[in-house]
Amino acid sequence: MKYRTKSKKTMKKKINKIVSGTTLKDNAKYFMDNFLPPVLRDTRLYFFLVSRIYNSKVDPDFKKKVFYMSDDEFSEAYNEIAHSSMLISSNIDNYQINHVCSNVKGSSILEIGAGNGELSLILARKGYEVTASDISVNNINFINEKILGDNISVNTAIVNVEKIPYSDKSFDTVICLHTLEHVRNVTKAVSELKRVTKKRIIVIVPRERYFRYSINYHLNFFYGDEQLMFLFNLKRCRTVSKRTILSYIGDV
Repeated sequence: MKYRTKSKKTMKKKINKIVSGTTLKDNAKYFMDNFLPPVLRDTRLYFFLVSRIYNSKVDPDFKKKVFYMSDDEFSEAYNEIAHSSMLISSNIDNYQINHVCSNVKGSSILEIGAGNGELSLILARKGYEVTASDISVNNINFINEKILGDNISVNTAIVNVEKIPYSDKSFDTVICLHTLEHVRNVTKAVSELKRVTKKRIIVIVPRERYFRYSINYHLNFFYGDEQLMFLFNLKRCRTVSKRTILSYIGDV
């Protein structure tokens, strides 16, 4: 009996460790990506079944088509899936929100890839001067509706992270959560993030392996925090590695 009780406690600790700092959706994806054999996981059949739950509008051949798309076509692909099915929920949870809020530097903030605007609104309520940006016009319209409903001040803009329309060192802190995995030219995107940052960059990406068939339009895949360190190449930086996410904080 003692052995069985100890086993249950150990299992509970392991489960708590797995779910710490991640959303339910992240954990479901983690288990499917890491415990399903690749011969089953990376197939069109898997994609078809999972996309029926997450988002039936996702194109299974997006990775093949994306590098031939114009900027407008690329933006429209994200407009098509924005706020549809399970993707309407945010990729960020309380751990990530607290992590970002406790590491912001200065008073002016640019969020790249703001999605539904949840984090930008939280930061605005804390008194920061916030600009929420996203490549999807549908996301920006959604954020604008929330701003009106909450009666708070947040600037919004349609922005492609590879071509950020702001001058050098425009913002004290630039936040980029769950966005770098989507961009076509990640080196150019990182260069733009560093260019418009005056003090600090905060980045969070999903920790995941490459799969051809996925329901999230990811093009770049990060599994070790050293990848972000090499990519940003900032001497003053620190990283946090969780089971399903990687965080990078760098001072320029």
